[in-house]
Amino acid sequence: MSDHVVTSREYRANSKTNELLIGIVLVIFGVITAVCGQGMLNIVVTIVGALFVILGVLSYIETKVPQSSVLKLVVGLIFIILGIVGLAADIIRIMFGLLVVLAGLFVLLGISSRFTGYAAGDGKATVITMVVGIGLIALGIIAMLNYAGSFDLLIRIIGVVIIVFGAMDIAKALCLIKND
Repeated sequence: MSDHVVTSREYRANSKTNELLIGIVLVIFGVITAVCGQGMLNIVVTIVGALFVILGVLSYIETKVPQSSVLKLVVGLIFIILGIVGLAADIIRIMFGLLVVLAGLFVLLGISSRFTGYAAGDGKATVITMVVGIGLIALGIIAMLNYAGSFDLLIRIIGVVIIVFGAMDIAKALCLIKND
């Protein structure tokens, strides 16, 4: 066992490199997401499926226990099929929409008063709760139906946001490198 202690200089050097690499990966992922939109979800699900298949094969080679290996292989194959056929993005869109509708219902029913930031007895709370709850339900339904490509637009906006965060990480890393 090594007794090597990481010095602050080593930590800073690794931190700069990691920050730069993370920023580059985020920018690449953001560009692909912004360009592909909803199709990016199919790509990600296909990659996750391939990873499950690889894990299933490696698990079987290592343990020779078919139960856990078969489950990973089956899940991987299902993900690959969903991604290739193009159903993954639709399933994710519908699940996202359902979650947003549920959040709207929770707000309307007063289950989540922290979401609006107002106490249940407050006069403002009733109006704000109604607006937020109805707005979330409408947003969830629009996402589920993919009205006018709204979900694709949302994914593309998320891609742009990821690019911004990646650029910020790169700028931070370059500042750290410059200051050394």
